[in-house]
Amino acid sequence: MPNLINTCLYADLESELEQHDGGVFVDFTGISVAEVNDLRGKFAQKNVRFRVLKNTIAHRVFAKQNLDVTGVVKGPTGYAYGDVEQAINAAKVLEDLLKANAKSKLKIRGAVFEKTVLGSKDAAALAKLPDRQTMRAMIATATIAPARGLAASVNAVLAGLARCIDQKVQKAGGEIAAG
Repeated sequence: MPNLINTCLYADLESELEQHDGGVFVDFTGISVAEVNDLRGKFAQKNVRFRVLKNTIAHRVFAKQNLDVTGVVKGPTGYAYGDVEQAINAAKVLEDLLKANAKSKLKIRGAVFEKTVLGSKDAAALAKLPDRQTMRAMIATATIAPARGLAASVNAVLAGLARCIDQKVQKAGGEIAAG
């Protein structure tokens, strides 16, 4: 029979993960407390939730969601999670941290994204996905480009017509016949 603490941890993790769309599993073996706190702060800036997982409880909670995380949840594991955009932001924070500090012992173990368990390489690839704001800008640019081209074409035709009329007027001696 599970003890009261594990039952509470299970219920807490289950309630938090019911509403998440994805997250990144982090191996923080050999990381100092200060580095973990710094990581938590960076996640908080992006509205990403982070918690240290108890492996047995995490396996049971994810199994209830039909997700097998036994390959990625082993040893000291943290989970940075939230909605889809926050999961992408978590991956970006981790990738930025790994690029800035090549000697970091921090490792991305895997991820859960849209109810699919991803390996470490796929989880790192999440960092390359554009966030919502970038995606909106890309869509706006793609939508506006044809209209901008049409406007430029119409403007060029009208400008050409104006130049032709101006040249005719200049050849006629600058006088416009009143009609």
